[in-house]
Amino acid sequence: MKTIYRNKGFTLLELMIVIAIAGILAALAIPGWLAWRANAKINGAATNLRGDLEMAKMQAIKENAYVAALLTTSGYTIFIDNGAGGGIADDGIQNGSEILLRNRQLVAGVTASNNFGNQIWFNGRGRPVGFGTVVLTDSSGNQRQIVLSIVGRIRLQYN
Repeated sequence: MKTIYRNKGFTLLELMIVIAIAGILAALAIPGWLAWRANAKINGAATNLRGDLEMAKMQAIKENAYVAALLTTSGYTIFIDNGAGGGIADDGIQNGSEILLRNRQLVAGVTASNNFGNQIWFNGRGRPVGFGTVVLTDSSGNQRQIVLSIVGRIRLQYN
């Protein structure tokens, strides 16, 4: 004999159990996701800065001219410091019609500091004028360092 069920669907108890399980899984996953997101922000900012400094070094070699990177706590500007258009060459200030290569703001919550002033220059051979470390710090205190050696090697260091 066939039994016919007319009530199709979920009971209130079944729905409450599913919602409780979903809530428990979310409570376990959200802290890890937030930590991953914070690390992704600072890693992205560090990778961008390292890549842009490599680009500045290569552009200095290509143009056989100084390329300057002006750093602030919230971003940086990179330009060819060749005195084009009535500007003053090698002064570390973008003036005249010196070509802007990059103007980037750091992501929210990430700040930059360094131990060699606010400028990095690369000469026509791709060597930096000075060397040091740029430290990026996020709101949680995580840090990434971009280390610039005297011979022009730019490396990313995790702390």
